[in-house]
Amino acid sequence: MDPLWATVAEFWWMGPTVIGAGTVGFLTLRQQRTVRARKLEYDAAREDLRRERLHATSTRMDVRVTRAELARVQAERFAGRADTAAVGAARHALDRAQREARAAAAAVRARRAHVSAARAALPAATRDPASLPLAKLMSTHDAVTAQWMQYETDPAKLIAFPTMSDGRVPQTAAF
Repeated sequence: MDPLWATVAEFWWMGPTVIGAGTVGFLTLRQQRTVRARKLEYDAAREDLRRERLHATSTRMDVRVTRAELARVQAERFAGRADTAAVGAARHALDRAQREARAAAAAVRARRAHVSAARAALPAATRDPASLPLAKLMSTHDAVTAQWMQYETDPAKLIAFPTMSDGRVPQTAAF
Protein backbone atom coordinates (compact mmCIF):
# COMPACT_ATOMS: atom_id res chain seq x y z
CA MET A 1 0.00 0.00 0.00
CA ASP A 2 1.19 3.46 -0.80
CA PRO A 3 2.71 5.26 2.29
CA LEU A 4 0.56 8.34 1.68
CA TRP A 5 -2.67 6.36 1.82
CA ALA A 6 -1.43 4.44 4.85
CA THR A 7 -0.82 7.74 6.66
CA VAL A 8 -4.27 9.03 5.67
CA ALA A 9 -5.90 5.81 6.87
CA GLU A 10 -4.02 6.02 10.20
CA PHE A 11 -4.71 9.70 10.90
CA TRP A 12 -8.13 10.24 9.30
CA TRP A 13 -9.60 11.42 12.61
CA MET A 14 -7.30 14.46 12.78
CA GLY A 15 -9.12 16.32 10.01
CA PRO A 16 -12.53 16.52 11.73
CA THR A 17 -10.83 17.20 15.09
CA VAL A 18 -8.87 20.15 13.74
CA ILE A 19 -11.92 21.53 11.96
CA GLY A 20 -14.03 21.17 15.12
CA ALA A 21 -11.37 22.80 17.32
CA GLY A 22 -11.01 25.65 14.83
CA THR A 23 -14.75 26.21 14.79
CA VAL A 24 -14.96 26.27 18.59
CA GLY A 25 -12.01 28.67 18.74
CA PHE A 26 -13.53 30.97 16.15
CA LEU A 27 -16.89 31.08 17.91
CA THR A 28 -15.22 31.76 21.26
CA LEU A 29 -13.17 34.62 19.83
CA ARG A 30 -16.24 36.09 18.16
CA GLN A 31 -18.18 35.95 21.45
CA GLN A 32 -15.31 37.59 23.36
CA ARG A 33 -15.06 40.33 20.74
CA THR A 34 -18.74 41.24 21.08
CA VAL A 35 -18.53 41.18 24.89
CA ARG A 36 -15.47 43.47 24.77
CA ALA A 37 -17.25 45.79 22.34
CA ARG A 38 -20.26 46.06 24.66
CA LYS A 39 -17.99 46.58 27.66
CA LEU A 40 -16.27 49.52 25.96
CA GLU A 41 -18.98 52.01 26.93
CA TYR A 42 -19.04 50.71 30.51
CA ASP A 43 -15.28 51.09 30.85
CA ALA A 44 -15.42 54.62 29.44
CA ALA A 45 -18.17 55.54 31.91
CA ARG A 46 -16.12 54.16 34.81
CA GLU A 47 -13.09 56.18 33.69
CA ASP A 48 -15.21 59.35 33.49
CA LEU A 49 -16.49 58.64 37.01
CA ARG A 50 -12.92 58.22 38.28
CA ARG A 51 -11.92 61.57 36.77
CA GLU A 52 -14.95 63.33 38.25
CA ARG A 53 -14.20 61.86 41.68
CA LEU A 54 -10.65 63.20 41.49
CA HIS A 55 -11.98 66.61 40.49
CA ALA A 56 -14.51 66.55 43.35
CA THR A 57 -11.76 65.66 45.81
CA SER A 58 -9.63 68.56 44.62
CA THR A 59 -12.55 70.98 44.91
CA ARG A 60 -13.22 69.80 48.49
CA MET A 61 -9.56 70.48 49.28
CA ASP A 62 -9.91 73.93 47.73
CA VAL A 63 -12.86 74.62 50.05
CA ARG A 64 -10.74 73.67 53.06
CA VAL A 65 -7.89 75.88 51.90
CA THR A 66 -10.15 78.89 51.26
CA ARG A 67 -11.87 78.33 54.63
CA ALA A 68 -8.46 78.45 56.32
CA GLU A 69 -7.55 81.53 54.29
CA LEU A 70 -10.76 83.24 55.44
CA ALA A 71 -9.92 82.43 59.06
CA ARG A 72 -6.43 83.86 58.56
CA VAL A 73 -7.75 87.07 56.99
CA GLN A 74 -10.35 87.46 59.77
CA ALA A 75 -7.64 87.05 62.38
CA GLU A 76 -5.53 89.68 60.63
CA ARG A 77 -8.58 91.96 60.48
CA PHE A 78 -9.06 91.67 64.23
CA ALA A 79 -5.35 92.33 64.70
CA GLY A 80 -5.68 95.45 62.57
CA ARG A 81 -3.41 94.30 59.73
CA ALA A 82 -6.17 93.77 57.13
CA ASP A 83 -9.19 95.74 56.00
CA THR A 84 -12.79 94.65 55.47
CA ALA A 85 -12.27 94.41 51.70
CA ALA A 86 -9.80 91.55 52.23
CA VAL A 87 -12.32 89.74 54.44
CA GLY A 88 -15.02 90.25 51.81
CA ALA A 89 -12.73 88.92 49.07
CA ALA A 90 -11.90 85.85 51.19
CA ARG A 91 -15.61 85.20 51.82
CA HIS A 92 -16.31 85.58 48.12
CA ALA A 93 -13.52 83.08 47.33
CA LEU A 94 -14.99 80.64 49.89
CA ASP A 95 -18.46 80.97 48.36
CA ARG A 96 -17.04 80.32 44.89
CA ALA A 97 -15.10 77.29 46.12
CA GLN A 98 -18.21 75.89 47.83
CA ARG A 99 -20.26 76.35 44.65
CA GLU A 100 -17.58 74.54 42.64
CA ALA A 101 -17.55 71.70 45.19
CA ARG A 102 -21.33 71.34 44.95
CA ALA A 103 -21.11 71.33 41.15
CA ALA A 104 -18.39 68.68 41.28
CA ALA A 105 -20.51 66.53 43.62
CA ALA A 106 -23.44 66.84 41.21
CA ALA A 107 -21.17 65.83 38.32
CA VAL A 108 -20.09 62.74 40.29
CA ARG A 109 -23.74 61.80 40.81
CA ALA A 110 -24.41 62.25 37.09
CA ARG A 111 -21.41 60.08 36.20
CA ARG A 112 -22.62 57.40 38.62
CA ALA A 113 -25.95 57.37 36.83
CA HIS A 114 -24.12 57.04 33.52
CA VAL A 115 -22.13 54.07 34.87
CA SER A 116 -25.35 52.44 36.09
CA ALA A 117 -26.96 52.93 32.69
CA ALA A 118 -23.92 51.48 30.92
CA ARG A 119 -23.87 48.52 33.31
CA ALA A 120 -27.59 47.92 32.72
CA ALA A 121 -27.03 47.93 28.96
CA LEU A 122 -24.07 45.56 29.25
CA PRO A 123 -25.87 42.19 29.54
CA ALA A 124 -28.18 43.00 26.65
CA ALA A 125 -26.43 40.86 24.06
CA THR A 126 -27.85 42.01 20.79
CA ARG A 127 -27.05 40.43 17.49
CA ASP A 128 -27.16 43.81 15.79
CA PRO A 129 -23.59 45.08 15.51
CA ALA A 130 -24.88 48.60 14.80
CA SER A 131 -26.00 48.92 18.42
CA LEU A 132 -22.47 48.53 19.79
CA PRO A 133 -20.74 51.72 21.05
CA LEU A 134 -17.94 51.64 18.52
CA ALA A 135 -20.39 51.21 15.64
CA LYS A 136 -22.42 54.17 16.92
CA LEU A 137 -19.28 56.28 17.08
CA MET A 138 -18.29 55.31 13.56
CA SER A 139 -21.77 56.10 12.21
CA THR A 140 -21.65 59.53 13.87
CA HIS A 141 -18.25 60.14 12.31
CA ASP A 142 -19.54 59.06 8.91
CA ALA A 143 -22.45 61.50 9.24
CA VAL A 144 -20.05 64.37 9.98
CA THR A 145 -17.87 63.35 7.05
CA ALA A 146 -20.93 63.26 4.76
CA GLN A 147 -21.86 66.81 5.81
CA TRP A 148 -18.29 67.92 5.18
CA MET A 149 -18.32 66.36 1.72
CA GLN A 150 -21.52 68.22 0.89
CA TYR A 151 -19.70 71.42 1.74
CA GLU A 152 -16.58 70.45 -0.18
CA THR A 153 -18.47 69.59 -3.36
CA ASP A 154 -20.71 72.67 -3.41
CA PRO A 155 -18.94 75.76 -4.83
CA ALA A 156 -21.59 78.13 -3.46
CA LYS A 157 -20.93 76.92 0.08
CA LEU A 158 -17.18 77.25 -0.49
CA ILE A 159 -17.68 80.91 -1.39
CA ALA A 160 -20.18 81.58 1.40
CA PHE A 161 -18.00 79.99 4.13
CA PRO A 162 -14.33 80.47 3.20
CA THR A 163 -12.96 79.61 6.66
CA MET A 164 -14.28 76.06 6.36
CA SER A 165 -11.43 75.19 3.99
CA ASP A 166 -8.81 77.26 5.84
CA GLY A 167 -6.46 74.98 7.78
CA ARG A 168 -5.37 77.83 10.03
CA VAL A 169 -8.77 77.90 11.73
CA PRO A 170 -8.50 75.67 14.83
CA GLN A 171 -11.83 73.87 14.28
CA THR A 172 -10.98 73.10 10.67
CA ALA A 173 -7.49 71.95 11.61
CA ALA A 174 -8.95 69.68 14.29
CA PHE A 175 -11.27 68.08 11.74
